[in-house]
Amino acid sequence: MNPVRIVPWSADFIEALADRLVAEAGSLDLSRTRIVFPHNRPARHLRAALAARADLPRPVLLPRMQALDEFLRGLRQNLCELPPRRAGKLDRIGLLHGVVRKLGLADGPFARLDDTARAFFPWGARLASLLEELARHAITPQDLGHLEGTVLPWAEALLSQLGGIDAAYKAEMQQRGWTTSGLDALWLSTRLDEIEASLSGERLIFAGFHALSPTEEAVLRRLWERSGALMLWHSDPALAQSGKNGEVAWPAREHARVLRSWHARAVLEVEAPENPLPQVRRFYEGFDLHSQLYALERELAALKDTQSTAIVLPDPGALIPVMHHLPADEVNISMGYPLTRSALAQLLETILVLHENGDNAGRFLWRDLIALSRQPLLRMLRAGAETPLKSAYPSWERHIRSSSALQSPFEWALAFDPDETKVQEEELRALHQAVLDACFTRFAGLSTLRQTGQAVAGLCDLLRRRGGDSWQHLLIDAECLLRLWQSVVPELTGSILADEEYDQGLLFLILRHLLEAERVSFEPEPLAGMQVLGMLETRLLRFKRLFILDATEENLPGTSAPDPLLPDPLRLALGLPGARERDNVAAHNFFRLLMGAQEVCVLYQAGVRPGALEGKSVRSRYVEQMLWELEQATGTLVKPQPESVTSAPLKAVSFPVAASQPSRPAIRVTDAIRQRLAERLRDKGVTPSALEDWLTCPKQAFYRRVLNLRPMQEVAEDGDRALFGETVHRVLRDFFTPLQGQALTPERLDEKALYALLEAALAAEAEALSLPYDARVALFAAARERLHRFITATPATTVVELEYRVETQLCAAGLDIRLHGQIDRIDLRQAGHVVLDYKTGT
Repeated sequence: MNPVRIVPWSADFIEALADRLVAEAGSLDLSRTRIVFPHNRPARHLRAALAARADLPRPVLLPRMQALDEFLRGLRQNLCELPPRRAGKLDRIGLLHGVVRKLGLADGPFARLDDTARAFFPWGARLASLLEELARHAITPQDLGHLEGTVLPWAEALLSQLGGIDAAYKAEMQQRGWTTSGLDALWLSTRLDEIEASLSGERLIFAGFHALSPTEEAVLRRLWERSGALMLWHSDPALAQSGKNGEVAWPAREHARVLRSWHARAVLEVEAPENPLPQVRRFYEGFDLHSQLYALERELAALKDTQSTAIVLPDPGALIPVMHHLPADEVNISMGYPLTRSALAQLLETILVLHENGDNAGRFLWRDLIALSRQPLLRMLRAGAETPLKSAYPSWERHIRSSSALQSPFEWALAFDPDETKVQEEELRALHQAVLDACFTRFAGLSTLRQTGQAVAGLCDLLRRRGGDSWQHLLIDAECLLRLWQSVVPELTGSILADEEYDQGLLFLILRHLLEAERVSFEPEPLAGMQVLGMLETRLLRFKRLFILDATEENLPGTSAPDPLLPDPLRLALGLPGARERDNVAAHNFFRLLMGAQEVCVLYQAGVRPGALEGKSVRSRYVEQMLWELEQATGTLVKPQPESVTSAPLKAVSFPVAASQPSRPAIRVTDAIRQRLAERLRDKGVTPSALEDWLTCPKQAFYRRVLNLRPMQEVAEDGDRALFGETVHRVLRDFFTPLQGQALTPERLDEKALYALLEAALAAEAEALSLPYDARVALFAAARERLHRFITATPATTVVELEYRVETQLCAAGLDIRLHGQIDRIDLRQAGHVVLDYKTGT
């Protein structure tokens, strides 16, 4: 029987496969060989390994190399007279919405639910993923009933009709000539004889697979059993030594299960290399990501060379911070980066929030306008060789801050300083207008996904045309721009939902969903030197030196968010793998990578995670196992030690912290300052409010009243409080002026007349006050109540003066200083004269 061949995970899998191909090159036609990998990256490394082999006969046609998905897709295309088209995610969600509506009308399980597109979309996205997984596992689902109170109403309705939905979905897909990768694998698993016949005469090598789905396993098993395909695994050598050297390591138990299921035996492809030195393991415990990066930077600086060195990031979001701590040597990034973490996605999110918070009159919230003006991808746009928006947009921001809470960017021309740019005014204004068109005009009034895709494409086109040579330096952003343009935009404009009319909320929800699903792939060139990879990208690769960053439990093996459609107990009821199976796959990837290294440095966080639900980060269970093995070997408990203890295997990263002393240096009084103070006192004198400032904080009063320094201007979103105070003062003056000199009691004061005066004054100043509707309604209600209290609390009195100006001269430090101010009201009461100062701020 054809054995399964094992490359020990301490050996180099790519080199072992290259050795086999070189040995066979003299007797076999390598061009008739097809090698199938789990993903594309090992093929690049194998080509490089073969190119470096001097013992490979030249010229030679190398084997055909494919990823598994490409291999299965090619088989489906070759075996079908009319090859089906891969349906996009939106196509499948739209199709499912139609299926669910038909089932709802026929049987009524969705009658009590809101079946609009907006309500269905989040559930449709999860349902499409579930049906894809069921197809990949060759499971025909049954309806899951009696789930009341166990899941949400939408999930209950969908699961109660899951069997019917699955059948109708597959029928609709077939009728439209559509397919998916899961449906391809399911279709192929039922046509094994045809697959075998189509590949006759071709030598197959399946390299490095682990934890295949049942449909994929059926295809590979048939080709292994009947066509003599070579099955090559990178796993525990104990699989080939069953009964000799003990138990198989637990991360390789899936391979052991496959051997039993296939009734296969395993043999070693190469012997496990003997390492004369034990593996070196170092651990760093940091309190956050930055402390880990501090330790990583010092570790990298101590390296004599960076060959066969990998920095592994279980969390791809750490890529950008890591890049700022890498050495100057040539480094390759080979991983999938989430598109939502990019500056481009942040710009797009800013535009979406801008339109969500805007009104229907084309006005936008001032804070959102400022956020847009600060976007670096907009400020880098070029007019010729210059980037004029870098200097113009700070002026635009100052203009925004001096305006109202809601404002339109089209109402005023862009204000800027011509001395700060070499670009002609017309050219700069044309560039600014292009930004307004791309960010405002194109995204206004969207009603279909096609329009949304065209708006996104317009933004991409502006960035590409006006970005100049910046994209040659912003490589990550350039890849993200290409991904957005070539993946997200076609999905929006080419799906069956493209011309359906939706509201803005649903359109933006769909766009955000597509952005979150995208990963930007970076190619591994050059293959030598230091590599920065994700955990999945390390499969089948071997590195002598490893740095594993942020090895916490939430990253290794990783925690999946709860699925509201199909919780884990229901997954098991359907026959789908649960969390344990997912964790086993992560464990195999981790320990396979670990076994081939000579030096391993693991960094993890043990601090408190910020957020509403604060919690302490826990180091990964895999790190716990490594530390436990170290404790078993040394017989001592491993505890974090200071970095000064150089021999400690586990070091705690810490920084010296000293008590921060308040730094409030005194202002040195110079002759220029004395002169400035004297001029200020001589020209403007002192008012009571200014005197209060000086007594409260002399330094702040000096900055404000002498140096004329002011805090950054902010738009008063709750209205102009100063203008409101002036309005109230003017109303009270006008109300009491006819009553001046008369004996007054609460009964003689006309409350309705006073309120009418205030209402008319506020109506006249409504635009200047810039009060939002809710604040205006609340203000009128509070004003009526406070005026009522004001009048009823007024004792018997006579108004003597209104807005009475007072002034006197003071002599101090050889200066005649004018002390002046204005008294709001002076009354004559039984006890004598009373000075009243109106307060409207509280």
